[in-house]
Amino acid sequence: MRKVFQKTETKNIEVAMKNSVFMKVSNDEYELPEVVADTAKELAEKCGVSEKTIYACVSRVRTGKLYRSSYVKVTLNKED
Repeated sequence: MRKVFQKTETKNIEVAMKNSVFMKVSNDEYELPEVVADTAKELAEKCGVSEKTIYACVSRVRTGKLYRSSYVKVTLNKED
């Protein structure tokens, strides 16, 4: 069986990653940041969980399956 990979431009991926940060937030109404990282992998290493856990929590909040999560992805506005 032959695998086919989609070719992507590296520049677009790097730009997308720089425009967002991943955070572990407090489990209260204020959701204050406890740990901040540039990537989900970096946050997972700092928090001692798997990268899949971070992505799963972010996805479940985005799709409405969860109301609130300890892990969030924040998109930053680009200022010129």
